[in-house]
Amino acid sequence: MTQNSYAHVGCAAVILGGFGLLLFGVALDELSGSRLAQASGYLLGAGAAWGFLAFLWAVNIRANGRRAWVARQPYPHLAENGLKRGGFWKGAIASWVLVLLTHAAAYAAVFQPGLPADLRTPVVSLAY
Repeated sequence: MTQNSYAHVGCAAVILGGFGLLLFGVALDELSGSRLAQASGYLLGAGAAWGFLAFLWAVNIRANGRRAWVARQPYPHLAENGLKRGGFWKGAIASWVLVLLTHAAAYAAVFQPGLPADLRTPVVSLAY
């Protein structure tokens, strides 16, 4: 039997979990100042960080299940042949295109002439 390893996700849990908690705290601080637009943005960021962390955990659990399934087979080296292979480059390219489109949309939205100056937070100023 194989050992389930959560070491890779442990580091991500510390970093992304802490980042999400930080964004959540900033959102609560913004809510106390009655700035709903900024608070909702920070809450959305916290949810995105925690959602990505949940995705990483799900992928890791699935990989551990696959690894255990291969180990339970009578001939593990032959069990690898029955699994679907490929699709890495399609997923990698689709992910990069999605990231680039998201950044382009955010960049275009920040510099709209109708955007009030109070919505341009220090985080947005640093990012762009």
